[in-house]
Amino acid sequence: MSVGFKQLVSSLQGDFSLVANFLENPMCVISQYDLTDDEKKALLSRNFDALASLCGSQQMAAGVLSGAHSAQCSNRTVTRAL
Repeated sequence: MSVGFKQLVSSLQGDFSLVANFLENPMCVISQYDLTDDEKKALLSRNFDALASLCGSQQMAAGVLSGAHSAQCSNRTVTRAL
């Protein structure tokens, strides 16, 4: 896995602005990182198996492909009054 790919995957796990940009225009986001051709293909095709192999983790690959990120995403526990 290239350094650029590690940086992008890490950023896609919590940078909500980058996630939105990636979902809107993945090629524009990808072009900002030094990625191998295989990394670009896996991201653009949203190939889960290829991403999991490149990331070394199915959980990270799922995070990259998740369009469910929002400003509410966090590693904190949220308590709601019922």
